[in-house]
Amino acid sequence: MQYWQTPYLGLRSIPKELNQFELNAFFTYSPKEQRAILAKRDTLHRLGLALQIGFIRMTGSVLAAVKVVPAELWAHLGKTLGIATPDIASLRSLYRRQRTLFTHQNVAIDTLGFVRMSEHQRRALVRHLRVEVLSEFDRHRLMTHVKTWLYEHCILIEGERIKEYAIFVLCITDWTKVVKLHQRACQRWEAHLKAVN
Repeated sequence: MQYWQTPYLGLRSIPKELNQFELNAFFTYSPKEQRAILAKRDTLHRLGLALQIGFIRMTGSVLAAVKVVPAELWAHLGKTLGIATPDIASLRSLYRRQRTLFTHQNVAIDTLGFVRMSEHQRRALVRHLRVEVLSEFDRHRLMTHVKTWLYEHCILIEGERIKEYAIFVLCITDWTKVVKLHQRACQRWEAHLKAVN
């Protein structure tokens, strides 16, 4: 994952503006992805799946609802897939059926190799963060670190609850360790200052 991608991690909706670099990075498809997209029966389903695949690649999250699709993205999808793009109202009507939305999300997840977090993976994340919490006390940076870890391990970023839980567990289990480490460091400095004076 590239550093410039971190602001997108965990987003739940499509940004209002995407530049050409971002369109190419997230919404250009490999042959495997194109086969999955073109296997859909009609243009609208192909566009819906393409949108889900690109969105997961960009954010690590599934696109839950389509409110606005930037015109540049719509045009890029049409050009990339070689299909005419209908108006956004058509895509909204496609996703009125929750089953269609879930089907597109699941195909996109499988195509990209992402998984939903298991209990084993949650524990692995907490173990990993125990090291990070000793050097990083800023909650925002810890949340960014959680999202990055999830994305790099191809685990969906499915909401704030998982990330909040991981940080909460760390705070409870490691806060006493942090305090003890801080106290020991202070004691060493005091002993050093006494020895110098």
